[in-house]
Amino acid sequence: MKSANTMEAMLARQEARTKGADEALFLNEKGFLTEASGSNIFLVKNDILITPRFETGILPGVTRVVLFEIANRLGIKVKEKT
Repeated sequence: MKSANTMEAMLARQEARTKGADEALFLNEKGFLTEASGSNIFLVKNDILITPRFETGILPGVTRVVLFEIANRLGIKVKEKT
């Protein structure tokens, strides 16, 4: 369930900024990258768009769906990985 509680993200981003970073990255309990404090995570490697799997604990979002649709239209392969 998505929640309007953004305190964890706000605190993480504030800590990141005090350390000179623009964004904080979140890991799940197994140490897998899941998301950032204010955004989804996407990586392009060898012309493949890679993003975390739902099993890592990420929440489904509109931006993620739209990006998958755009990638599909452009013929870009999308892979969900841990």
